Amino acid sequence: MPAKAWFARPGPFGLPLAADQWGWYPSGHTATATLGYGVAALLLARTAGGRARRVLAAGTALLVAGVGLGLVWSDYHWLLDVVASWCLGGLLLWALARWPLTGRPGGTPGA
Repeated sequence: MPAKAWFARPGPFGLPLAADQWGWYPSGHTATATLGYGVAALLLARTAGGRARRVLAAGTALLVAGVGLGLVWSDYHWLLDVVASWCLGGLLLWALARWPLTGRPGGTPGA
C-alpha cells in the first residue's frame, strides 16, 4: 500500500484519484493471486515428485498469467501494473521456496 500511495497512478481510463483511493500501481489483485496460488503450489510441491512439481509449476504460472492478463484485457490495470506485481510476487516466492520448514539450525528435521 505505501507504494500505491507514493505512485498514486490513475487507472487505464485516466480518471483522477479520489482522496480515498490508493491508485493502481502495482496491481494488488495480481500480487494476491501470485502469492496465494504460488504459496499453495510451493506447499504442494514439498510432497510431490519431480514430474508433478513441473506440472504444478506450469499450471500455477498459467493461472497467474491468466489473472494478470485478464485484468489488463478488462481495462482494469495497465500492463506495467501487472508486470510489477508479477516481479514482486516472484521475488517473494523465490525467497519462500528457499526458507527451511524447520526451526532448527541447518534446516534439519527434528525427531
